[in-house]
Amino acid sequence: MSDPNNGFTTLNIPTSNISWALGPREFVFKYIKYLPWLIICVVVAFVLAYIRIRYTTRIYHVQSSMMIKEERASAGDNQRFDELFMNSGGVNLNDEIQILHSRPVMQRVAKDLGIQIRYFGTGKIIRSSLSYPDAPVKLEILGIADSSNGFGFQVNVLNDNLFNFGKGTKTMYFGQPFDLDRNRVVLYRNKLNDIHNYSSPQFLVRWDPIASAADGLIGGLKIVQADPQSTILTLSYETENISLGKDVLNTLMAVYDSLIVEDKKQINNNTLTFINLRLKELSDQLNGEENNIKDYRVKNEVFDIEGQSKMYLGNIEETSKQSAQQQVKIRVLNWLLDYLKNPSTRDSLVPVNVGIEEPVLGQLVAEYNRLQQEKESNLKTTPANNPMIIAMESRLEKLRIQMVQVLINVREGYQISLDKMDQQAEGFQGQLRALPGKTMQLVNIQRRQKILEDLYSIP
Repeated sequence: MSDPNNGFTTLNIPTSNISWALGPREFVFKYIKYLPWLIICVVVAFVLAYIRIRYTTRIYHVQSSMMIKEERASAGDNQRFDELFMNSGGVNLNDEIQILHSRPVMQRVAKDLGIQIRYFGTGKIIRSSLSYPDAPVKLEILGIADSSNGFGFQVNVLNDNLFNFGKGTKTMYFGQPFDLDRNRVVLYRNKLNDIHNYSSPQFLVRWDPIASAADGLIGGLKIVQADPQSTILTLSYETENISLGKDVLNTLMAVYDSLIVEDKKQINNNTLTFINLRLKELSDQLNGEENNIKDYRVKNEVFDIEGQSKMYLGNIEETSKQSAQQQVKIRVLNWLLDYLKNPSTRDSLVPVNVGIEEPVLGQLVAEYNRLQQEKESNLKTTPANNPMIIAMESRLEKLRIQMVQVLINVREGYQISLDKMDQQAEGFQGQLRALPGKTMQLVNIQRRQKILEDLYSIP
């Protein structure tokens, strides 16, 4: 279409068919108004990141490995002694992990490290850090009103001699006892640590009960099996203080080793006590027979045994020796019955390898000792009223009743054999009745002494 006024031709083009390209210049001019907000956001992000890095406590991961060795009886001269009360079996790593992670074990770790009392350095704004192993101050507990409740206070170190509490104006001397929440304490200045090495002279001193201190350690501890086919455990501890993490893991492994030694010591002590009691009875009897010989010789003036009596001692000595050994076995059975029926030894292991060779009894005793040790191990991490512990107690009671019945039956069989031996010995005694009375009595006393000596010196 032509415009008569200017002579130009105007074209009507549909706008829907036109596409516009946004170049760099148009982009800058279009979004330049948002630049201040972009700069503000970047600055705020950098500030928040700096604050987080600067004032967030760093957590370190400390890790160690420990091998759980299976205790086996040695092949030396003390093998039978080492096997007494013991039952062979593999190591249950799950049980060992529970023991390592249990509160009683961690309480010993906390006590050995002395971390019931902790010291925190206060930062300039909000950040605080644990001062371990050394701190510029040291708290000593003189008296605790309630050992189940912890307490803490903030101290401001003024110099090597004076301090005050928090923002208080009252000053106190280091080494001067004072009362805090009905607790009697005293604060000392550790002059080996220069106060200027810390960001602030203000410190938080905290005392916690041993149970709380142990719970704090348990929260950062993790124990896993390194490999399903190995007996190596991986111990790790997360903490803000690397030295504390190292000491916790090292002390935990040391405490575990001491528990193994204590368990073996307890078993050996029970064994020695049982054996010593039996040896004392034999020793008393032997001493009594020796005194009888001495008194008899002095009183009756008998210092030589007639040669004629030697011809009759062969059969009677052998029969009497067998009878004495049978009596010892019956006495041991009675000792075991009293041991099982005694309430004071209800939670103790049953002695084995004491001369009673009965397969059924041996199996019952082995099962009883194994279950008793399993119960003792579980009690370190499980309360006594736990259904599992109650079930073990019921099983132990049934085994104890079975062992008592087996011992009674065995004792009856031994008694029958003993009666037969006594009948044989009585017949042999008739051969000696022809000897003079004094000689016969002396021979009998010496024979009893010899039998007791042989029994006492059995390896």
